[in-house]
Amino acid sequence: MSFEEMNFKDKLKKMMGKKGLKPGTYEAYIEKATPKFFQNSGNDGIILTLTVRPDIEQDGSEDEIMDFMIFSEAAIYKVEMLFEATELTFEDWETQEELAKLLEGMPVCIEVVETEYRGAKKPHVQSYSKGKPISED
Repeated sequence: MSFEEMNFKDKLKKMMGKKGLKPGTYEAYIEKATPKFFQNSGNDGIILTLTVRPDIEQDGSEDEIMDFMIFSEAAIYKVEMLFEATELTFEDWETQEELAKLLEGMPVCIEVVETEYRGAKKPHVQSYSKGKPISED
């Protein structure tokens, strides 16, 4: 079921990291990339659903975590990390929708950390680096 098809409660659980990835480094892939206009900040961006790769032996296999790529000066560092990790360039796409489509299925290595938010520790993606290639077997 895609993020768009989920009911509000399930979306909220997913966004809050209820799967509980522990802090660490994970090989993952971008399962879903959804273009979005973030009304709170007034910026475009992409909602990423990342899945810990089951083809690599590691904790958290098949767990998911969401991240938000917000196209703003304050958050551009994360966009730059993602571009470097996926080796995408500005020549590869024209629109936000095309960029989202290109990101889907790409392998990335993610560093997950916990941050305290309103009294609870929540996992989030702190950084991206180049992931191991996905075997085509």
